[in-house]
Amino acid sequence: MYFFENDEIKFIILYTVWRYETPIPFEELNAVLTWENEILDYFTLTEKFGELSDDEFLAKTFTENREKYALTSKGHEAVEFFTSRIPSSIRKSIDDTIGNIKFDTLISPPAITSEAVPINSAGQFSLSCNITDDGITLLDMELFVGDKDVATNVSKHFKENATEIYQAILKLCVPRENLDTE
Repeated sequence: MYFFENDEIKFIILYTVWRYETPIPFEELNAVLTWENEILDYFTLTEKFGELSDDEFLAKTFTENREKYALTSKGHEAVEFFTSRIPSSIRKSIDDTIGNIKFDTLISPPAITSEAVPINSAGQFSLSCNITDDGITLLDMELFVGDKDVATNVSKHFKENATEIYQAILKLCVPRENLDTE
């Protein structure tokens, strides 16, 4: 993990959003800066990201049924003026990771499926939900959901919020003591 001043952290976040070129979901930003490169920790990223949004450097959009973020004109100005304050090794790591993410998405896009399955003649249904990424099954679950209308609604909700649902399940499955040491 690196140590950066508060403003440098914000410049790194803005730079990452800028280099992504299209609106970026927070989950991707998190992957680039915390999981892939360990440039920031999740809590610092979340705090500074919130400040950038509140200060109108980032704008929220909804595309592909997902919440994503893009730079505002104020954000573009900050990136253009302050990019040089980000160490070149950090910029290179971010650029390489974003390039890999975009390439992987083109080659093997994440797949989210949700299918209502009748389970008996009484009109009861279960829902089979699946998330795969790069050929790896991230989540495979089956839920009893009741009737077909409920199954349809839950299926739609799962498809629109799969990333958040996956992260919530993962968070609930990780023992608390593992979270306290990070």
